Amino acid sequence: MSIVLIVVSSFIGQAQDNDETNYEIFNSYGNFGYSFAPVLFNKATITRNYGNTILTNRPILSYQLGVVYHFQPAKEWGINTGLTLTRLPISNISFNLNDNDVYPGYGGSNKSKSIGSLFLSVPINVELKKQLAKNLYANLNFGINISFIPSDGYEEVYIYSNQELQESREVFAMYQLTGSDNLNASIVLSGGFYFTLKHCLIKTNLVYNKSFKNIVEGEYQFGNLLVSEPTRGDYKISGDYFALATTIYFKIKKKHKKKKQH
Repeated sequence: MSIVLIVVSSFIGQAQDNDETNYEIFNSYGNFGYSFAPVLFNKATITRNYGNTILTNRPILSYQLGVVYHFQPAKEWGINTGLTLTRLPISNISFNLNDNDVYPGYGGSNKSKSIGSLFLSVPINVELKKQLAKNLYANLNFGINISFIPSDGYEEVYIYSNQELQESREVFAMYQLTGSDNLNASIVLSGGFYFTLKHCLIKTNLVYNKSFKNIVEGEYQFGNLLVSEPTRGDYKISGDYFALATTIYFKIKKKHKKKKQH
């Protein structure tokens, strides 16, 4: 945290010391921007309550798109807000089963990846800009993100079938619920660069989102295994993530006045 404060203080100090910065160029672009970002959610927290079968999880890849509006773009300090849609992270899990727990030749690794429906967020953040070169500006943003996550349920089931024995066995199931309170809030910190180009303004930022509460909660269970005892545990996704956001603001077309001929 101290390193972050030092970087922020240095950023602010340099911005205040630069008297030759030119932010008027931002007025030549529209206030509305269109953004897209690949999002990497932190892996779920898994708590095994009993049993020995291990469920492994990894970070969950998703994506986000939205519309951004920035107030006072030609100022050193500004405010950004908008609407974003994000695909809900559900799972990125794997587990191994031995042949002696299922049918001979059926053991091995099992993997599952899934993302859920879109949820809506309203980001509100304060932005500080600093000109680094003629067409290059650094930016630092800090704010909050208010999200509406619809109530929904998700289920993942693994069933092994053996035609010779004419039987099927459900060995794994996981159930997740979202939007228990519907509204969620998070703190957002991002930093990156503006590129002022001929036809558009491009902003690329690395974003960190820290959620105040879990956005997905559920439980999992291994059962019907031939040898191993049942395993059961809890499954929670915090909603924390990193994203690499790209936002494009298009150039405002100048209206040319036609001269009247007498």
